[in-house]
Amino acid sequence: MRIASTLFLSVLSIAACSDEPNTKSESSTVEIIIIEETGDFGNNQRAPVANPNNAPEMNSGLDEQTNNLTNTPAECGNQKVDGIEACDGGDFAGKTCETQGFSSGQLACENCKILTESCYDWEQIDSGLEQTCAINSLKNLVCWGRSDLGEIYSLEGLFTSVSVGDGHACAVKTDKSIACWGASAFGQIEVPPGIYKGVAVGNRYSCGIKVSGEIVCWGRATLSYDIPKGNFKSISAGEDHVCAIRESGEIDCWGEDNRGNTELVGEFEQVSLGDDHTCGLKSSGEVICKGHDFYDQVTPNSGLFKYVGVGTHHTCAIRENGAMECWGYDAFGQLDAPSGQYLSVTGGARFSCAITEKKAIRCWGESSDGKLSPPK
Repeated sequence: MRIASTLFLSVLSIAACSDEPNTKSESSTVEIIIIEETGDFGNNQRAPVANPNNAPEMNSGLDEQTNNLTNTPAECGNQKVDGIEACDGGDFAGKTCETQGFSSGQLACENCKILTESCYDWEQIDSGLEQTCAINSLKNLVCWGRSDLGEIYSLEGLFTSVSVGDGHACAVKTDKSIACWGASAFGQIEVPPGIYKGVAVGNRYSCGIKVSGEIVCWGRATLSYDIPKGNFKSISAGEDHVCAIRESGEIDCWGEDNRGNTELVGEFEQVSLGDDHTCGLKSSGEVICKGHDFYDQVTPNSGLFKYVGVGTHHTCAIRENGAMECWGYDAFGQLDAPSGQYLSVTGGARFSCAITEKKAIRCWGESSDGKLSPPK
C-alpha cells in the first residue's frame, strides 16, 4: 500500500555571514511528503493526501463502464456524462431500457439521474388476420400490420387484454369496460353495457365475459345463438366458432362446426382458435386439436407444452422449457420460430408473433405491411 504522510517542520532561517547587528531570524514552514511503498491501494489508486494548497476538489466515484474510480469534475447540464453522473441531458453513456432490465422503452434523465418510468415489458399479445396488437406493463396498447382496415393505431387509455379479428379489434380497459374499433357493418364494435373481464374477436362478431362470468356476443347474429350459460373464465374466437372455459375447467364450444372444430370436450387450461380448427391445452401439458386438418394443423407434435397459439391454418406451442414448436401450413415461414425461450404465442393468416422469456416481442412468417415489425 502506498501511504502518503505530510509533515510540517519549522526551520530557523538565519542570516548567515551577516555583520549587521539587528539581523532577525525568520521562520518558515516546509512541507515534506513521505511516500511509503507498501503495495497498491484499491484498483491501482493512491490513498488520499492532504490538500495544503487548497486545490479545487474533484468529484470522484465508481465509473459504471470501467469499474474504476473517476476524478472528473461533474457539470450536470453540459449534455455530457462525467464524474459520477449517470446521465446528462440526452447522453446516457450507452445505457438503455434494455441495460436497465426492461425489454423496451425510452430512458429519461433528470438532475443527471436516470429515470425508467417509460421503460416497459410486453405482457399480452394477439394477432388477427393481418394485424397484431399488444399490451405492455404500462398498460398501453399498440398495434401494427395492415393499416387500411381501420383498427391499426395506438388506442388511448389503459388496458389489460386485447383480441384482434378480421377487420376489427376489442380490448378490455383497466376499468373493466370494453373498447372496440374498426369495421362496424354488423355491429361488431357496439359493445353491450356491462363490466367485463375478457373479450374475443372473430369474423364480424365479438364476445365478452362479464365479471359475473356470463358470456355475451354482439355483431354477426350467428354466434349469438346457443351461447352456453354458466360461469366462465376465458374465451377464444375463430372465424365462425367460439370456445370458452368454465371456472371448473370444462370447455364449451359453439358456432359453425367445420369438421369437428367445436367438438373439443373435457377440462382444459387454455384454448386457441383458428379459421376452422381448435387447439386446447390440458393441465397435464397435452395439446389436443380438432377441426380441419388439410395442412396437419390439428396434428400436434408429441410431448408436453405450457402454451398453445393458433393461426389461420397453423399452430404453435411452447414446450415446458420455453422452446417453440409449430406445425401446419408453412408456405411463408410461419412455422420457423426463432430459437429462444417464450412465454406466449399467437398466430395470424401467414405469420406468428410471440412474447419471449425476456418479455420482448418476436414475429416471423409473411412480412408484408409491417406485420413482423412490432414497435420498439
